[in-house]
Amino acid sequence: MSQDFSVFANVYINNCYIMHFDADYVREDELDPQALFIISDCFYNDSNKKQKNIKETIYAKMRNYSLILKEMEEVENGTKPNAIRTNKCTKRNKCLYYDECFKEESQIDDNSILTLVTSQYKYQMYESGIRYLKDANIDMIEGTRQQYAQIQADINGGVFVDKHALKGWLKNIHYPIAFLDFEWDTYAIPPYHGMKPYDVLCFEYSIHILNEDGSIDHHEYVGTKDCRQKLIENMINDVGKHGSIIAYNANGAEKIRLQEMIAQFPHYANDLWHIYYRMEDLQQPFMLGMVYNTKMRGTYSLKTLMSILDEKAYKSLDINQGMEAVFNWRQIDNDEDINSEEIMLHLKQYCAMDTFAMIKVFTKLQELAKDFV
Repeated sequence: MSQDFSVFANVYINNCYIMHFDADYVREDELDPQALFIISDCFYNDSNKKQKNIKETIYAKMRNYSLILKEMEEVENGTKPNAIRTNKCTKRNKCLYYDECFKEESQIDDNSILTLVTSQYKYQMYESGIRYLKDANIDMIEGTRQQYAQIQADINGGVFVDKHALKGWLKNIHYPIAFLDFEWDTYAIPPYHGMKPYDVLCFEYSIHILNEDGSIDHHEYVGTKDCRQKLIENMINDVGKHGSIIAYNANGAEKIRLQEMIAQFPHYANDLWHIYYRMEDLQQPFMLGMVYNTKMRGTYSLKTLMSILDEKAYKSLDINQGMEAVFNWRQIDNDEDINSEEIMLHLKQYCAMDTFAMIKVFTKLQELAKDFV
């Protein structure tokens, strides 16, 4: 391969580089831009190891885009083509335009075969005339616990409970039970001492404590700017020393946040690890197919579950989405014209609703394990 590559007339590229953050950089009191960035001539693999030369990779994939651009213009100027569903539409996260392309799916029944999770054949079943979960073709399902729960729920009239599995999970929960939820922001450039690129800063928590006699206590904290240490100290005090701690998606969120706190503030490690190892994930009974209600329509987010128990709970809040909470929190320091006290109140109401919703879901699971026949 030649050392010089001609892209356009009289334009030659000797090499290609990318500038990126150093994942190992830890900020001191002052930001060091020279240490923060790395200049590299290679792409990296998932293990953060140099893998492919940028220039060679780019030139190997170069194409003549004139024909593609022409086809795009024809589509833009012509009639709107029919939407074609592929596995890319819902891979990892559902495409932002999915609901626009397939509007008819918003009108499907709760027990539609199209709500079957992790199924690559549900559309084939639908097109073959199979409309409901209970009629699923046994040879066209993957056989996961979630799918089994969905199909059985439809056969049972709407609800499925693996009573013995659910009771087994509940045995690990001990009073007093602290329901914990964090709200956090992510920073590409670390703003404070001890932080790395793309580190997370927790600025709020809510803790609802359910006592064995049924009484409930509530604690909360919302900070501004670098409130990490104060949040940790307050949380350690508020969460208590005994009983289980429950979070929704604890394994994918709260436990990771605790590990980050330990890395940044190792002198709190003992208390934070104590919280970590007492934590249970309220998402597990739904992920493992212990419980399913067809009203869930194939999803089991906390908001979905709460909407079944109390449809108006989140809708009544001024802030009712996680990203909306982050956006409003950012305004406290960046906009002098906003009402900080009002935003603080709305943030507290939103985070508190998350932990209150967990209590509602948890007590419903207790009822199902006890009463379901």
